Amino acid sequence: MSSILKDIKKQLGYNEPYNTQDPAPYDCEIIMHINAQLSTLRQVGVGPKSGFRITGEDQTWEDFLVGEYDEMNDLVPEFVFFKVKLVFDPPSSSFACEAMKQQADEDFWRIREKAEGRIDLNASGDNS
Repeated sequence: MSSILKDIKKQLGYNEPYNTQDPAPYDCEIIMHINAQLSTLRQVGVGPKSGFRITGEDQTWEDFLVGEYDEMNDLVPEFVFFKVKLVFDPPSSSFACEAMKQQADEDFWRIREKAEGRIDLNASGDNS
């Protein structure tokens, strides 16, 4: 099982370990941004019906992606990463920012379409 916080921090370039019991630098801010994106996904029907938020490194993608949404194991982490990256540590290049925004938008569209039952991510062929 893969920790949501550890995965996002690794993709952001924050590889530690720290020799302290305190949270690593920026953890609170990163957690806040992750929870905002998980909330966005929850609003379109993805994730546990009772709601979901991370508080540290114990919560996993598998905890969030339950039932029929477990096939979104690639789209959801990518969407969350891009959205957190754009808020927390945006690229200096406007082209890189725009590319991330476009990919996050496409990921969100696919996630929402699946949540609303309009596409089957496991199906091969045309979904029209």
